[in-house]
Amino acid sequence: MVIGSAVAYLVLSWRKEREWEEELELSRGLNIVRMFKDPEYNITPKNRQNTKVAIKHAVKIDKRALLENMPKSATIIIVDSEGRAYAGKFGGVEYEQRGIFPFKKNVPKIKVRTAKQGRPVVREYNNIDEVYIKLMKSTERIAEEWRKDKFYYAAIVAKKKGRYPFKIRRG
Repeated sequence: MVIGSAVAYLVLSWRKEREWEEELELSRGLNIVRMFKDPEYNITPKNRQNTKVAIKHAVKIDKRALLENMPKSATIIIVDSEGRAYAGKFGGVEYEQRGIFPFKKNVPKIKVRTAKQGRPVVREYNNIDEVYIKLMKSTERIAEEWRKDKFYYAAIVAKKKGRYPFKIRRG
Protein backbone atom coordinates (compact mmCIF):
# COMPACT_ATOMS: atom_id res chain seq x y z
CA MET A 1 0.00 0.00 0.00
CA VAL A 2 1.56 3.27 1.14
CA ILE A 3 4.22 4.77 3.31
CA GLY A 4 3.36 8.32 4.32
CA SER A 5 5.87 11.01 5.10
CA ALA A 6 3.36 12.96 7.15
CA VAL A 7 -0.11 12.45 8.51
CA ALA A 8 -2.80 15.11 8.35
CA TYR A 9 -5.90 14.66 10.46
CA LEU A 10 -8.88 16.28 8.83
CA VAL A 11 -12.48 16.36 9.98
CA LEU A 12 -15.59 16.02 7.82
CA SER A 13 -17.96 14.64 10.44
CA TRP A 14 -20.13 17.75 10.83
CA ARG A 15 -21.69 17.79 7.31
CA LYS A 16 -25.33 16.73 6.90
CA GLU A 17 -25.96 17.09 3.12
CA ARG A 18 -26.37 14.09 0.84
CA GLU A 19 -23.75 15.05 -1.77
CA TRP A 20 -21.21 17.87 -1.95
CA GLU A 21 -17.70 18.85 -2.99
CA GLU A 22 -14.97 19.51 -0.47
CA GLU A 23 -11.42 20.82 -0.83
CA LEU A 24 -8.99 19.15 1.53
CA GLU A 25 -5.54 20.42 2.45
CA LEU A 26 -3.34 17.33 2.16
CA SER A 27 0.31 16.80 2.97
CA ARG A 28 2.60 14.62 0.86
CA GLY A 29 2.11 10.95 1.58
CA LEU A 30 -0.62 9.27 3.58
CA ASN A 31 -3.37 11.46 5.08
CA ILE A 32 -5.95 10.18 7.54
CA VAL A 33 -9.34 11.88 7.29
CA ARG A 34 -11.98 11.50 10.01
CA MET A 35 -15.25 11.03 8.18
CA PHE A 36 -18.60 10.22 9.84
CA LYS A 37 -20.16 8.10 12.56
CA ASP A 38 -21.76 5.81 9.98
CA PRO A 39 -20.09 3.90 7.13
CA GLU A 40 -22.62 5.08 4.53
CA TYR A 41 -20.37 7.44 2.57
CA ASN A 42 -18.24 7.44 -0.54
CA ILE A 43 -15.30 9.78 -1.18
CA THR A 44 -13.79 10.11 -4.65
CA PRO A 45 -10.99 12.43 -5.80
CA LYS A 46 -11.67 14.83 -8.66
CA ASN A 47 -7.94 15.16 -9.47
CA ARG A 48 -7.02 11.51 -10.00
CA GLN A 49 -3.42 12.10 -11.12
CA ASN A 50 -2.24 13.39 -7.75
CA THR A 51 -4.55 11.76 -5.19
CA LYS A 52 -5.86 8.28 -4.47
CA VAL A 53 -8.17 6.95 -1.78
CA ALA A 54 -6.27 3.99 -0.30
CA ILE A 55 -8.77 2.89 2.36
CA LYS A 56 -12.36 4.16 2.58
CA HIS A 57 -13.76 2.59 5.75
CA ALA A 58 -11.28 2.20 8.58
CA VAL A 59 -11.76 2.36 12.34
CA LYS A 60 -9.32 3.42 15.04
CA ILE A 61 -8.47 0.54 17.37
CA ASP A 62 -6.35 0.06 20.46
CA LYS A 63 -2.80 -0.99 19.60
CA ARG A 64 -3.02 -3.94 22.01
CA ALA A 65 -5.16 -5.65 19.35
CA LEU A 66 -1.99 -6.14 17.28
CA LEU A 67 -0.65 -8.55 19.91
CA GLU A 68 -3.91 -10.53 20.05
CA ASN A 69 -5.03 -12.86 17.26
CA MET A 70 -5.04 -10.39 14.36
CA PRO A 71 -5.67 -12.12 10.99
CA LYS A 72 -2.96 -11.90 8.31
CA SER A 73 -5.58 -10.72 5.83
CA ALA A 74 -6.18 -7.50 7.82
CA THR A 75 -5.28 -4.21 6.15
CA ILE A 76 -3.89 -1.87 8.80
CA ILE A 77 -2.43 1.62 9.10
CA ILE A 78 0.08 2.29 11.87
CA VAL A 79 1.26 5.76 12.84
CA ASP A 80 4.57 5.82 14.68
CA SER A 81 5.83 8.31 17.24
CA GLU A 82 7.64 10.30 14.53
CA GLY A 83 4.38 10.94 12.67
CA ARG A 84 5.05 8.56 9.77
CA ALA A 85 2.21 6.33 8.62
CA TYR A 86 2.51 2.88 7.09
CA ALA A 87 -0.38 1.10 5.38
CA GLY A 88 -0.49 -2.49 4.25
CA LYS A 89 -1.32 -6.04 5.24
CA PHE A 90 -0.59 -7.17 8.78
CA GLY A 91 2.61 -9.21 8.66
CA GLY A 92 2.64 -10.61 12.16
CA VAL A 93 4.51 -10.03 15.41
CA GLU A 94 8.11 -10.98 16.09
CA TYR A 95 9.81 -10.78 19.46
CA GLU A 96 13.36 -9.58 20.08
CA GLN A 97 15.18 -10.40 23.31
CA ARG A 98 16.93 -7.48 24.96
CA GLY A 99 18.97 -7.03 28.09
CA ILE A 100 21.50 -9.12 29.96
CA PHE A 101 20.86 -12.64 31.25
CA PRO A 102 18.83 -12.21 34.44
CA PHE A 103 16.87 -9.23 33.10
CA LYS A 104 16.11 -10.36 29.54
CA LYS A 105 12.77 -9.26 28.18
CA ASN A 106 10.97 -9.82 24.90
CA VAL A 107 10.21 -6.66 22.93
CA PRO A 108 7.39 -7.10 20.36
CA LYS A 109 7.87 -5.76 16.83
CA ILE A 110 5.00 -5.35 14.38
CA LYS A 111 5.46 -6.16 10.68
CA VAL A 112 3.45 -4.43 7.94
CA ARG A 113 3.69 -5.77 4.38
CA THR A 114 3.52 -2.68 2.16
CA ALA A 115 3.29 -2.81 -1.62
CA LYS A 116 6.17 -0.38 -2.13
CA GLN A 117 8.76 -2.32 -0.12
CA GLY A 118 10.37 -5.61 -1.03
CA ARG A 119 10.47 -6.58 2.63
CA PRO A 120 7.99 -5.69 5.38
CA VAL A 121 8.26 -2.55 7.47
CA VAL A 122 9.06 -3.47 11.09
CA ARG A 123 8.20 -1.06 13.93
CA GLU A 124 8.61 -1.56 17.67
CA TYR A 125 5.33 -1.89 19.52
CA ASN A 126 6.29 0.89 21.97
CA ASN A 127 6.89 3.35 19.10
CA ILE A 128 3.40 2.92 17.60
CA ASP A 129 0.98 5.72 18.51
CA GLU A 130 -2.18 4.90 16.55
CA VAL A 131 -3.60 1.90 14.70
CA TYR A 132 -6.41 1.88 12.13
CA ILE A 133 -7.93 -1.27 10.63
CA LYS A 134 -9.96 -1.61 7.44
CA LEU A 135 -13.43 -3.04 8.01
CA MET A 136 -13.77 -6.47 6.42
CA LYS A 137 -15.57 -9.70 7.34
CA SER A 138 -12.39 -11.12 8.89
CA THR A 139 -11.77 -8.02 11.03
CA GLU A 140 -15.30 -7.27 12.30
CA ARG A 141 -14.75 -9.01 15.64
CA ILE A 142 -11.47 -7.19 16.32
CA ALA A 143 -12.98 -3.84 15.31
CA GLU A 144 -15.91 -4.31 17.72
CA GLU A 145 -13.75 -5.47 20.61
CA TRP A 146 -10.88 -2.94 20.37
CA ARG A 147 -12.55 0.13 18.82
CA LYS A 148 -11.54 3.48 20.35
CA ASP A 149 -14.18 5.89 19.00
CA LYS A 150 -17.36 5.89 16.94
CA PHE A 151 -15.92 7.55 13.81
CA TYR A 152 -14.91 6.03 10.49
CA TYR A 153 -11.72 7.14 8.77
CA ALA A 154 -10.45 7.30 5.19
CA ALA A 155 -6.81 7.10 4.13
CA ILE A 156 -5.91 9.33 1.17
CA VAL A 157 -2.55 9.38 -0.62
CA ALA A 158 -1.29 12.65 -2.12
CA LYS A 159 1.75 12.92 -4.40
CA LYS A 160 2.53 16.45 -3.26
CA LYS A 161 1.31 18.92 -0.67
CA GLY A 162 -1.66 21.06 -1.64
CA ARG A 163 -5.42 21.53 -1.77
CA TYR A 164 -7.34 18.85 -3.63
CA PRO A 165 -11.06 18.67 -4.55
CA PHE A 166 -13.11 15.63 -3.53
CA LYS A 167 -16.69 14.59 -4.16
CA ILE A 168 -18.39 13.19 -1.06
CA ARG A 169 -21.67 11.29 -1.16
CA ARG A 170 -23.61 9.99 1.84
CA GLY A 171 -26.42 7.53 2.11
